[in-house]
Amino acid sequence: MKNKITGIISLALIAIGLLCSSALAIKNVIMLSGIIQPDPIEGVLQRGQYVEGDLYVHNTNIYRIDHSINLIPTGTERFYVAFDDENDTVYYIRANKKLGEKASDNPMQHIKGKVAKANSDSKQKLSEYGNNYVAEGYNLGYYGEVLFIDTQVFQRSLLNVGAIALLLIAGAILFLSPTGRKPANTFTAVDHILAGASLAMILIGGLILFYIILFVF
Repeated sequence: MKNKITGIISLALIAIGLLCSSALAIKNVIMLSGIIQPDPIEGVLQRGQYVEGDLYVHNTNIYRIDHSINLIPTGTERFYVAFDDENDTVYYIRANKKLGEKASDNPMQHIKGKVAKANSDSKQKLSEYGNNYVAEGYNLGYYGEVLFIDTQVFQRSLLNVGAIALLLIAGAILFLSPTGRKPANTFTAVDHILAGASLAMILIGGLILFYIILFVF
């Protein structure tokens, strides 16, 4: 009985965590979908701020982080530098390689995203670049902690919502349907299909969330 209660509490906590993550992801989607107008990119930005504006983007990423697990590539972070010439302010942008390709044809790019704090992997390098720009007479788009505009939040948030939906559906099949309460040796063909589908959804949803976490922390 005690183990059952512990299991129920653990599942409840996991479900609450997933729902909170989904709520934040839905907020990101709403704020960056055009339903609500983000703040203009100007002056010193604040962490968690949703912003939008046109900036002069250098077409070469100034810093990149290649993520891998046991030598298996799992993703790449690319940071670009962008300038607001009217205020001589420098901003950092995290984006995919398409931004650099578009900036090669037209340096003036429309940027939309969420302001985030640089983690330990990127903080030192971006801070060094920031010192160089200050020495050249530019202002920085942040004060104190190193910040950047993450243009990939919208796409990751959509993936987040989809992944959590898969996990919740899989959980419902395994723990609420008769299939989840049957011994495996009594499964019917339908039970095997439901169990296999649930495990596949858990695997896919878990991998997507893990991929997202790599870019958050």
